[in-house]
Amino acid sequence: MNAANRTVVIIGAGNVGTHLAKLFSRQGAAVTIACRNIASVPDLLKTSCNVVSLEDMPAEADLYLLTLKDTVIPEVAAALPELHGVVAHTSGSIGMEPLSKFHQHGVFYPFQTFRKEIPLSVSTFPILVEASDPATEALLNEMAAFIASGVFVLPASERAIVHTAGVFVSNFTNLMYSAGWQLADQKFDAEKMLLPLILETAIRLKFKSPADVQTGPAIRDDRETILKHLEILQQEPALYDMYKSLTNVLLKKYGHDQLP
Repeated sequence: MNAANRTVVIIGAGNVGTHLAKLFSRQGAAVTIACRNIASVPDLLKTSCNVVSLEDMPAEADLYLLTLKDTVIPEVAAALPELHGVVAHTSGSIGMEPLSKFHQHGVFYPFQTFRKEIPLSVSTFPILVEASDPATEALLNEMAAFIASGVFVLPASERAIVHTAGVFVSNFTNLMYSAGWQLADQKFDAEKMLLPLILETAIRLKFKSPADVQTGPAIRDDRETILKHLEILQQEPALYDMYKSLTNVLLKKYGHDQLP
C-alpha cells in the first residue's frame, strides 16, 4: 500500500514538518511544503517535494498539516484562505478548535521525537488522530497508516495525557542524559561509557515494566554511595539539587526515609 494517489500540503518546515514530508514522499504522495522561509527547507527535500510560500499554497489537496508551534497554530489557521481538503494540526496538547473554520478538520499527532537534521533511527511510531466527522477520521486514518506503525483515535483530553507521558520518557530523560554528559566533560568519554548503559536500560523495557527493573543506590537505601555522589556534585549546584530531588522520589517510592 502506498500513497501514490494522495496529495499532502505540509505547512511549516520545522522538525515535524520536515520528517512528515520525507515520510509521505517516500510513500509516493505528492508533497508540497508551504512556509514563510523557503530557505529553511533542506535542499535534499526540495528535490522530492514542491516548495512554495504560504501565499502560493495550493487551495486543493487531500490533507493539509499545520506542523507549527502550538502558540502560532490559531494565528496561522485564522489567516489561511478557504482550503478544499482535510486540515489538521500535529500538536499533542491542543484540541481541534483552532481549525473549526474549515469544514473538515482534525488532529494528526505523530507520537515521536523529531530533529530535522537527524534521520529517524526508529521508524515505527504511532499517530494519534481526532476528527470533526467520520469522513475526516477515515481520511486521517488512511494517511496515518501510510507512515505509522499504529493509528489511535483519541480525544484531546486523552491525547494530552499521552503527550505528558512523552515529556517524562523523552524530554526529561534527555535532560538526565545531558546531566551525565556534563559530568563527563573531558573527564571520561561519555559516548563510550554512557551509551551502552542507556541502550541496555531502554532495551529492558521490551521485557518488563520500568518499575520491575529499577536499580541504583536509592532503591537499596545505600546512603554511603548517595552521600558520596552528592559530595562529587557540590560544585554543580543544579546537578546536586536534581540528584537529591530524584533520589528522594525513589527513596519514598521504595519505602525508605528521605534525605533531609
